[in-house]
Amino acid sequence: MGMHEYEVGLIEISLDFLQVKFEDCVMAELGNQRIRYLENYWDRVPWSGTTDGIIKGSSKYYFSSLGAKHDAFDLNGGDGAVSLDLIKPIDKKYIGKYNIVTNFGTSEHCGVRDEQYLVFNNIDKFCCHGGLIIHNVPHTGNWPGHANVWYTIDFFRELAKIYEYDILALE
Repeated sequence: MGMHEYEVGLIEISLDFLQVKFEDCVMAELGNQRIRYLENYWDRVPWSGTTDGIIKGSSKYYFSSLGAKHDAFDLNGGDGAVSLDLIKPIDKKYIGKYNIVTNFGTSEHCGVRDEQYLVFNNIDKFCCHGGLIIHNVPHTGNWPGHANVWYTIDFFRELAKIYEYDILALE
């Protein structure tokens, strides 16, 4: 899985909107993401040489180095992620804890179509009241054969109605 400058920018814009600095950010990331093609990545966060299971180039290392309290959740437990099946109920210690929750190309790999409710219910539970959830997932028809599920703009409109979310941007 990977993040690019675009996704990092979405997080920075979200923090500005919330008027939160990285040091005050508590972030939940679906998947153990790697940051790719971020030109000034190493200028911002030099590699300290300590690993604790976190690899150079992982978004966990990047955001933690900027001061965020960062938890990644991935079934594989890689790159310092909490091993978690996103179609099963989450531990109560994670409920309402995060002011930023990111789903960058992860939910479509979790379960099948009929299990998507479980994934998005967990995403909702991760997020604190007043927090932001950022989704950047393949649209229907993109990346054939890549995942189990694809999404439409209408899916996210309906999701917002069900959970009573305000949509800040939809594209």
